[in-house]
Amino acid sequence: PGGRGGPPPPPPGPGGRGGPPPPPGGRGGPPMPGFRMGPPQPSKAAIKPSKKMKALNWNRIIIDWGNTQRPPTVWDDMTQLPDYDPSALEELFSMKEPVKRAAGGGDKKKKQEGPKLIRVLDMKQSNALGIMLSRLPPPVVIKESIVKCDGATLNKDSIESILKNLPTADIIQEINAAMEAQPELELDKPEKYLKLVASVPRLGVRLKCWMFKMNFKELLEDLQSEMVKVNNACKAVTDCSNLKTVLAMVIALGNHMNAGNSRKERADGFDIELLPKLCDIKGLDMKTTLLQFALRNLMAKDESIANIAEELNGVQQGSTVDLKNVLQRAQKLTSDLGAVERDSKRVMDANEADDPFNEIMGTFIAEGKESIAQLTQQVTECTNNFRRLLSFFGYNPKDFDNNKKSTTDMFGLLNTFAGQCRAVLKLLGGDRKRKPAGTGKKIGGSAGDSSDKAGDPMAKLIADIKAGRMTSG
Repeated sequence: PGGRGGPPPPPPGPGGRGGPPPPPGGRGGPPMPGFRMGPPQPSKAAIKPSKKMKALNWNRIIIDWGNTQRPPTVWDDMTQLPDYDPSALEELFSMKEPVKRAAGGGDKKKKQEGPKLIRVLDMKQSNALGIMLSRLPPPVVIKESIVKCDGATLNKDSIESILKNLPTADIIQEINAAMEAQPELELDKPEKYLKLVASVPRLGVRLKCWMFKMNFKELLEDLQSEMVKVNNACKAVTDCSNLKTVLAMVIALGNHMNAGNSRKERADGFDIELLPKLCDIKGLDMKTTLLQFALRNLMAKDESIANIAEELNGVQQGSTVDLKNVLQRAQKLTSDLGAVERDSKRVMDANEADDPFNEIMGTFIAEGKESIAQLTQQVTECTNNFRRLLSFFGYNPKDFDNNKKSTTDMFGLLNTFAGQCRAVLKLLGGDRKRKPAGTGKKIGGSAGDSSDKAGDPMAKLIADIKAGRMTSG
């Protein structure tokens, strides 16, 4: 049905045919004589497809068979059209049927959902666990490493993360209830992990004990290292003979400068907090400092005084250590070991006899006690060394206990003074190198040589000291 043309056109009238064919598409100008578009009625039979078809976008030509003046066209011989399969045509070239929209929904395809899983955690908890698990070994390996205290598989950062995300009793209860209510469903990954690790007896306490064990050696060695710095600084100061020489020179100069002052003259010693201030006391020339004057006089007698800065090198590291803080940390480490010993015993009591935790932590506790005993002895020795240093300078040893004197303050000012000595001695050494051989004068000259005093600034400075003309600037 359909697909064929209508009845044959009537024969052409007299006069024949002629003239060129119309422009393609029947457009582009007025129709040729005997050929028209539009007004003539179609001669082909009407077709009624069973489906709505795609439109073929063409410009239709209708031949005016009654026009005897029209030119011949290719279409004239197509009164009989070839056969075709209408059903196949409609199957291939019909309009696509619109997708029926669900009530209240759009025409978007429904997103395919994965298998339903049991989830009891909120989104924040689930995401935090998901991120953590992405950085750790599989949950089965995590549990095994916790049981065996395997530090090669789980490092300190891993254990800290696990401790921050421990399962609570309420969460485990919710997971168990959900599993009973929906036994056919699997747990989501975060819930499955929590359920697994929660099966380890006393999980939280076990992890904290293990974490302390992993940190213990580093904490112990840090304390010992800082006490070594304090001990070395104390030894550097008390063994420095050049420091004693400089102190003696300062006493000599100070007693001379304070002559006549009943509250300051004839001193046997002085508070060493003065030492860094010697660079601030200048002569009348406003250039020479009292430290320069003291060291120049000492250098003239014994150039080994130039080694004072190097001999005091140890005070720099000592100045970085707060001994009171070291004592507090040592006490805390001792206390923490005692707490871990008690917690470990509770875990061991709940464990099976062959649980690796029992042997590992038992050995650690025994060794840790020995280390703490040594640490306690080292703390006592270090504290006594610093108290002796306070006595060395004439201070009350209890000033350390009363927070009046600290290692940072004492070694800090000595470190500053050592640096000042280094700078002054470098300057004095440069002056000596620039002075031609044989032209040097004995510092201070002779007491009666006024020409020397006029030309020698050091002699002038001595005269100023004797006259009491030194100023603090």
